Amino acid sequence: MVKVYKCHNFKSQNVIQVDNEPVALFAHQDKLFVATQNCCVFIYKFLANQKHQKTNAFATEARAQQLLFNNTGNYVATLEVKYSRRQTFYAVKVYLNWQLATDANSTRSCVRLANHDHSLKLSSLADDQLQVIDIPCSKEVTCISSCQKTGNLVIVQREKTTFYQVVEKSFSNSEKTYVDVVVFLELDWSFVVKSISFCENYVAVASEEEAQVVRLLYAETNKQTEDTDILKQFPSVTRRRVSSVLSKLSIGTDKDRHPDSFQSHTSKHGLLGSSRSSINASPALSTSSLNKFGFDAFNKIDDDENFVTWNFDETDEKVDFDGGSFLGRRGVKKRQSKTVVLKTLQEIAQRDLLLADIPKHEDLRGGGHSTLGDLTVATVLYKRSSSTTDSWKFIQLQPTYLSDNVRPAVSDWYREIPVQSSVYSSLIGMSCLLSSSRVGTMYNLWAKISDISHYKYTSDAHQLITDGNLLYIMNEKGLEIYSSRCNAAAIHNSEDWNGITKAYPSANLEICLLGAHPFIGATQITLADNAVILLSKVETSSHRNDESIWSLYALEKCTVSELFKDMVNYGTRNTNSAAHLHMLQESHMIIRNALIGQHTKDEHLLDLYRESCGLLGEYYSKPDAENFKMCLPYYLMSGLSISDIVHQAIIYKQQSKKTTPYCYGKGFSYFLNYVLFQDEEPFNILEVDGDQILEVCEEVTPDRISEVILFSRLQTYTPEVALKILQTQMKHRTSIDEKHSPVDMVALACLHLKLCDPEPAHVALASIPQRELTKICICHHRLLHQDFTELSPLSQLMRCHCPQVLITSMVALHDTGMISLDLAIRLLQEVKMVMFVINLIKHKFNKNIHVILPRNFKL
Repeated sequence: MVKVYKCHNFKSQNVIQVDNEPVALFAHQDKLFVATQNCCVFIYKFLANQKHQKTNAFATEARAQQLLFNNTGNYVATLEVKYSRRQTFYAVKVYLNWQLATDANSTRSCVRLANHDHSLKLSSLADDQLQVIDIPCSKEVTCISSCQKTGNLVIVQREKTTFYQVVEKSFSNSEKTYVDVVVFLELDWSFVVKSISFCENYVAVASEEEAQVVRLLYAETNKQTEDTDILKQFPSVTRRRVSSVLSKLSIGTDKDRHPDSFQSHTSKHGLLGSSRSSINASPALSTSSLNKFGFDAFNKIDDDENFVTWNFDETDEKVDFDGGSFLGRRGVKKRQSKTVVLKTLQEIAQRDLLLADIPKHEDLRGGGHSTLGDLTVATVLYKRSSSTTDSWKFIQLQPTYLSDNVRPAVSDWYREIPVQSSVYSSLIGMSCLLSSSRVGTMYNLWAKISDISHYKYTSDAHQLITDGNLLYIMNEKGLEIYSSRCNAAAIHNSEDWNGITKAYPSANLEICLLGAHPFIGATQITLADNAVILLSKVETSSHRNDESIWSLYALEKCTVSELFKDMVNYGTRNTNSAAHLHMLQESHMIIRNALIGQHTKDEHLLDLYRESCGLLGEYYSKPDAENFKMCLPYYLMSGLSISDIVHQAIIYKQQSKKTTPYCYGKGFSYFLNYVLFQDEEPFNILEVDGDQILEVCEEVTPDRISEVILFSRLQTYTPEVALKILQTQMKHRTSIDEKHSPVDMVALACLHLKLCDPEPAHVALASIPQRELTKICICHHRLLHQDFTELSPLSQLMRCHCPQVLITSMVALHDTGMISLDLAIRLLQEVKMVMFVINLIKHKFNKNIHVILPRNFKL
């Protein structure tokens, strides 16, 4: 379900003046690239104060149908289409040194074919001119895409996708280097690819009916297959062995799969080619499915001598194949249980993966590829459109990194494995947005594959794009902004949120529509760091020809702090408690996501993050809050002192005008009980704040007021206030015929001693059975000393009136290692007491001991 909370606004709206009608847009960071109808590309840079400036321009050979910029490779790539009466020509051009082109009409350029070193002359490569690399395309090009981290480029030609790497080459007998584009991989899919997204070693493609995401896994070395004896039995590619009952769906090793053990359908091939028919089939599949996996009438299937008959009767025994491999291993007899778990099918939890065809691939080993190992293509997600959903229109991969380095030099990001960037090790999340024109789903591809959010648009989407925090939908009405869970899923992948000291909203939290901005004739959209670029066109008909009125808008984004404040204010104004919580969670995720990948933490963002934690803690502390235990981690992460939190609770009580003992809420009580007894380090607060905390504890936890006085971290308070509160509680218990506990009497004695009133302290101490008093002193040794330097007032009183209890407690603490013998002697400054302790220890251990007494200690 999509919640509607319209709290998103743009700071400003500006019109970008372009000399001719735009046909393609692409934005990255602070740059905007605009391809126009008159075969030109204009580059704009966004400046401060809502301004933009045209910095570069160059001409293209034909009209650009698609345009992109790659920051790592520092190139502009275009898909250019030229029409003639008989034929349509497609070409992909890569433009280097584009930053030197200042005028579309007078810029010098050098055009060369990709990877044609033999025809390249040293004199033709000048550093001060535009370099154009032409990638010939013999068939129709559907689209192009690139990975911003690796710099790789991919070209889609119907079922075929070709991957190129931007590499640095050098001339023979010369130190001069130049940049070229080299093909290193081809994937052949079982359907016509309409859209593609490419990031690191993830490739996501979609047609109208099918969508598939695969991973390209390169091994560092060429390793032999585990079951070498089985491989020797394969005389040809079409000859395979299958069990009569069950066979593996993949011969790929577990190490070749996702490091986090995702469910995948893999196909592993060597360097000599590839075939979809290398996958064995499950007997549970239909005949058509077997044909789809490569089993046909020409395949010779031999009976496997390792075939084992499985009986599913409870009294029979089964053969368990340790390790999960059914090939070439001896079974171990185990008792058969009622439930039989098929491990191979359990690993492939998603039934859809069984229907996916692994794309054929040809590993061309071009570019900077220097690994010797096999390439494994693993399917991690496969979806088919159904009668309940429209055909697929959009697919986008969204990565999340812990660190995001600036663009390095070509030689620095040149890697052995071409589909892994220099920051690949800091990748903590990968999400995939798959959408039709009316509904969309965000999938988490990291660790366990799962769908994390579902979208339902108000009208047909013409284009969509996400930046990890927000999802922008362009439709006939204009622009809609939804929340996104890409970064939230990555944060859950990378950190341990135990719900006690750390917490974070669930990545499955319902998404919401944050804003809707009307635009007439919106046709294209692209995202820069601080702006959303939107192109609108309105077709008009005249008596001569059809014309279009167009406008290119730069919508300035709100800063993270401004969006956070808008969300919090919207939630505060909303009387619905659920809406208030939802906006607090959304604003918290916005702030937390902004902290990902920062080398130097922004103090302003950290302050907002702590404020957000405090607001969530305050919400969960209220009486009507569900999941009240979430109050504890959010208050702990907020950095607020206990005095501030208690003061907030008192203000809320005064404003709500509630007088019941539960007016503070279960969450606040849960937090208070935890933080008071979290450890032994006392709070650093003023006496007036301590008195206030005691008064709140009297209402929140009246049964534990004695424990708060004696054992908690609250050690700074006025004894008169504490004594009054304790006596009030004891009178209340007496009125309902409850006896005073030993802890109550110890607390009463300690408070009287703090008030320098030993007589009532002695009376309270004498009313406690010595056995109970000894247990209390042993369990809470802080009652006996003050920072291990001297005896406490309670110990001084016990030394006079019940020395046996004090000595027994000291010996017990010595036995448990809490205090040493020398420390016990130093604390006990009376001779009789010291000798008594020594004799007691001698008697206990039945041996002589030597005690070194201080020089100033006189017997």
